[in-house]
Amino acid sequence: MSSTTGSSDNVSRLNGTTTRYWDCCKPSCGWPGKAPVTNPVQTCAIDGITPIDINTQSGCNDGTAFICNNQQPWSVNDTLAYGYASANIIVCS
Repeated sequence: MSSTTGSSDNVSRLNGTTTRYWDCCKPSCGWPGKAPVTNPVQTCAIDGITPIDINTQSGCNDGTAFICNNQQPWSVNDTLAYGYASANIIVCS
């Protein structure tokens, strides 16, 4: 995307990069102190439902913490679906 002038809705647009993934690992923002937020992203046991302590190591690093099922992509209908994207941002790196 490129920035243009002359239109107020384009003033703050910048180029960026995002990705999508679903590896079931503990989310990066699931660690305490990782970002200036009220609470880290909740992590779950391997069942994807049972909440687990935020200090538990990621299942992708021989731990028992994984992403929760409520974070997975979902389909509204045959032509519309939602999901999460990862982005390299300063708030949670």
